[in-house]
Amino acid sequence: MGIEPNTVLDTEKTTNQNSQPEIKETPKLLKGHEEPKLTHHEEIKNDHTKNDHKLEATVTSKPEKAIEQAQPVAETKPEMDHFAKAKFQTKHENKKQDITVRPKLNGFLVSYIIFSIPGFIAGLAWTIISVVLLFSIIGGIALASQTTTAQDGTSLNLKVIQDNKDERGILIYDLSGPIATGGKDLPISTQNTGIYTDKVASDFKKIKENKNIKNVVFRINTPGGEVYGAEILGDLIADLINSLGQEQAVYYFDQIVASGGLFASYKNPNYVIASPYGETGSIGVMITLPNFKGIADKVGYSETVVKSADKKDIGNPFRDPTNSEIKYFQDSVDRTFNQFKNIVATGRKIEPKVVDSIANGLVYENREAKNFGLIDELGSVDRAVEKAAINAGFGTNYKVWETTPEKSVLDSFLASSYLERILKVGESTTSVIDKTNYFKNGRAYMIDENRI
Repeated sequence: MGIEPNTVLDTEKTTNQNSQPEIKETPKLLKGHEEPKLTHHEEIKNDHTKNDHKLEATVTSKPEKAIEQAQPVAETKPEMDHFAKAKFQTKHENKKQDITVRPKLNGFLVSYIIFSIPGFIAGLAWTIISVVLLFSIIGGIALASQTTTAQDGTSLNLKVIQDNKDERGILIYDLSGPIATGGKDLPISTQNTGIYTDKVASDFKKIKENKNIKNVVFRINTPGGEVYGAEILGDLIADLINSLGQEQAVYYFDQIVASGGLFASYKNPNYVIASPYGETGSIGVMITLPNFKGIADKVGYSETVVKSADKKDIGNPFRDPTNSEIKYFQDSVDRTFNQFKNIVATGRKIEPKVVDSIANGLVYENREAKNFGLIDELGSVDRAVEKAAINAGFGTNYKVWETTPEKSVLDSFLASSYLERILKVGESTTSVIDKTNYFKNGRAYMIDENRI
């Protein structure tokens, strides 16, 4: 039985037997009928269907042939011969060998710079140190050429600032810084920052031994200091002047001469020439009593004092002073203050009433201080040297020296004097405390008591 036209071929059995997809025959249109038109969406859908499903085909008169034509054909590549295969493998291996790992250049430079900084800094530091040491040696040689050593075996450093054929002359001796007792156990660099009585006594002894020094100008620049230190300083000056055969000390008041500086200067007959731009005064006395009671209460610190008498721990900073203790210190201040005013009145030949009016703790410009009688004349240090030369009986031919600070080995090579201070701070502090206990019979906290 043949297949009727315009019918759909039932290929279910065929599909099952040949494992082929089901093929549907496209029906033919009868005469007089037009092919239905597809919509736009149906055309797009139909195109996708044709492209995606190649297994569908129109059944011709021979469905087996249509099925064969509908089978997908696998794309095959031509097999390479042995020579082409070897060439391909060689080319592929060369490509692998050309692959290299390159580090990021920016990161490498940053790391190099970071790790090079310490070495660069160290090299720069050593260079600076070498240059400083070189200039220190050159400066030391130059300074040595301008500095002479006092005769008769003394080691006082004297710098000639006015030369002359006559070997005799005038010395300008500097007294600068706070006045304090002792000082012989302190580092040299520390001694140069203040007026320490031990150092002054040592220098004055060397001046006495130098037969060429006939008079001294004491150039003073001090805010004051300890009462006891000022008393010793005044006595040392008087002793040196007497040993030189002079009747009065010649002073040059520099930037400021206050309190203890006046106390020491006016203890002996004097002639004062002062800078027109400096200040003089601060006639007065004070005692400082630290009080740490509030801090001790906050941190929970307390102490029990066992004493032989009621006033044995007077000035204890961990308790408030009693009224009787305050009166005790006030009486001490008043006694020293009256002594101070008497020294000013006697040394400067000023009426006590005038001294009382200016003894208020204030400093005065030197022009005003001259009006009060604290200064003889305003001028320069050269004028003070002329006055000392006249007192020594010189004409115009004489030498002038000035003292130069003694330097330690560290200072000579421009090393930090603060390092020396740090190394000596324990010894210095102990020395000051011992000295205070010796003179005051008090405690360490009373170091600053009785200052002028």
